[in-house]
Amino acid sequence: MIFLISGSPLPAMLDMVVRAKALGSTPILIILDRGESDLIIDDASFDFEVLKIKVNYSSVGLSRFLSMFNIWRVLKRLVKHRLRAQGYVMTSTFDLLFVAVSLRVLGDFSIRHQVRDLHKLQLGNGAISRLFRFVERLLMGYVDKLIVSSQGFLDGYYNDIYSGDSLLLENVPPVDIWENFEKKPFDKDEIVIGFIGILRYKKSLFALIDAVETLRSKKKNIRVLFAGGAMGNDLEELESRISLKDGFIFSGPYQYSRDIKKLYARVDLIYAVYDEYDLNCKIAMPNKFYESLLTGYPILVAANTFVGSQVQALGIGRTISLQNKEELILALEEATMDNSWYESAANVLEGQMVSKYVSQYSAVLDLSVVL
Repeated sequence: MIFLISGSPLPAMLDMVVRAKALGSTPILIILDRGESDLIIDDASFDFEVLKIKVNYSSVGLSRFLSMFNIWRVLKRLVKHRLRAQGYVMTSTFDLLFVAVSLRVLGDFSIRHQVRDLHKLQLGNGAISRLFRFVERLLMGYVDKLIVSSQGFLDGYYNDIYSGDSLLLENVPPVDIWENFEKKPFDKDEIVIGFIGILRYKKSLFALIDAVETLRSKKKNIRVLFAGGAMGNDLEELESRISLKDGFIFSGPYQYSRDIKKLYARVDLIYAVYDEYDLNCKIAMPNKFYESLLTGYPILVAANTFVGSQVQALGIGRTISLQNKEELILALEEATMDNSWYESAANVLEGQMVSKYVSQYSAVLDLSVVL
């Protein structure tokens, strides 16, 4: 089978390739290298064939569509000479799905499509978005199996355009990486907030910076650790927003399997308050939710979102609306107090077991890649 991934693959994406190899298949991973520095790929540990194709785009635009012909030629050669009969091509974006469908005439292979995020073009109301969804509906008719990372993606989008077989493969991190993780001892007089992941959704990051600077001006010892790369000029914009430099640390891109435990050993609270008005954020399930369960750290997420409802149901954190600037300031300030929401969430997390999600993930992972 052939796995097509655009940009830096997330750990859950690589899990599928690894599991396919473990089940006796011979996977080929094709990565479209967009020259981004958001994640460091641990490709030294790969024991399967990896082909990287350099492309000169990082977003939707003319250069992206022009690059598709080169990708089509490479995939055509692999489908014709390397893909076994009854094999499949796994795609991860709309354009790669389009390429795979266009090559169906060359061989008897199936198409599987995995979705980790939805693009704003899929969720808009304009003429271009409606055309996009019309074409996507046609393409999805060729998909043998749809794999999504959030139930919200099915309920809020794909159930309207796809009626085939679907699987929920949540963004559960590899648990073995977290063995012997040592949680940072909590000190309410010195709290470190962790934003660990690609530095995007600037509105939410600006809100965090402003809230922390407000509290530091009140002599509250609250700091932020930003870990992860950024796209374009996003990092420069974040750094220029900061006036109290001693309250913020930028550690840069990291390699998940090597660095994630060390990064989380430095924080007390997970910040995952994305834009509640971004339709993708409203229905996604970020891996920070599962990292909260693994680490035992309370989590802040956006109000009026699917992940927010899960956090509230379990009692493992708090939801925040970015429309109310004081709400985030108050939540962070309360975390330094006795008998706070933070203390309550931390107590709940002591009894939370991530094993339920892990066992479900392992079972669905097999179903997603098995021939």
